Amino acid sequence: LQVSDGSCEFVIDALALRDSIGELMGPLFSDGSVVKVLYGADNDVTWLQRDFGLRLNGLFDVRRAVSGLGMRETSLVDLWKRTCGFEMSTAEKHLLQISDWSQRPLSA
Repeated sequence: LQVSDGSCEFVIDALALRDSIGELMGPLFSDGSVVKVLYGADNDVTWLQRDFGLRLNGLFDVRRAVSGLGMRETSLVDLWKRTCGFEMSTAEKHLLQISDWSQRPLSA
C-alpha cells in the first residue's frame, strides 16, 4: 500500500502486516472524508475486503475517470505519458506485467 498524508509518503507491506493491517488501516479506509486514489481498483477493493476486512469509502478510481472522459488509451503507462511526459521502456513494462507482488522479496 502507498499512503500519503500530503506531506509524507509511506509504503506499507500489507502482506508482512497481514494480521494487523485491517485493524490499523480500517479507520482510515472507511473514512469517507479521506479520498483514496487507486488505479483500476476493482481487484484491489476485492482483495482488501477479502483478505483484510477493509471497506473503502471515498474511493476515486483514476482508470474509471479516464475512461469516463472518453480517452481511448486508459492504461497507466499511457496516462503517465500523456500527463507527465514519462515514457516507460518496453523492458520496464514487461517487468511490471510479470512481477508477482505476493512474493517476497519482490522481483526486480
